[in-house]
Amino acid sequence: STVKIPKDLSQVIDKHQKIRPLTIDEQMRLIDALKGHKYAALYNMALDTGMRQGELFALTWADIDFSDLTIRINKNHSCVKDIVTKKQVNYTTNTKTAKSRRVIPLANRTKKILIEHMKEQKIQLLRIGIIQTDDTLVFGSIVNTPLDSSNILKELKKVYTSIGITDKT
Repeated sequence: STVKIPKDLSQVIDKHQKIRPLTIDEQMRLIDALKGHKYAALYNMALDTGMRQGELFALTWADIDFSDLTIRINKNHSCVKDIVTKKQVNYTTNTKTAKSRRVIPLANRTKKILIEHMKEQKIQLLRIGIIQTDDTLVFGSIVNTPLDSSNILKELKKVYTSIGITDKT
C-alpha cells in the first residue's frame, strides 16, 4: 500500500510543535495553587528549571548539590510497554546525547522547596522501612519507584483547571 503525504505539512508540524508556555501571571497563580499539593515540589522544580519529565523522574538526591546550587542532569526515565508481556516497564538510561547531559543552576526558592521535600520524603520512606540515600529518587512513589507520567499530567491539569488555565503544554 502507499502512504499519502499531506500537501500542507506546515499544518501537521504546527499542530505538534506549538508550545504554549505559561505567562508570568499564570506561573504565579500556579505557584500559589500548588501550596500543599502532593506534587508541589515536582511541579515547582519543573517550573523553575525547565527540566523534562523524564529527567525529573530519573533525578536522584546525588544529582543535586545544595552547596554549589547545581543540578546534574545525566539520565532519563521512560516507561514503555513490553511487546511480549504487554506490561509497562520502567527504564532509566543515560541521556541520549552529550548535549542532554548538563549542569543547571538551582534557584534558592527551589532549594528551599527541595530541602523540605527531602525531609518529608525521609519520614514517609522510614514509615515503610526504606532508608533515604543518595540513590533515592527525588520524585518517586511512596515506595521509591518511578511515578506514572499520565497520573502526574492528570493532576497538573486538575490544578490548571482550578485556576482557570486552559490549553497549555
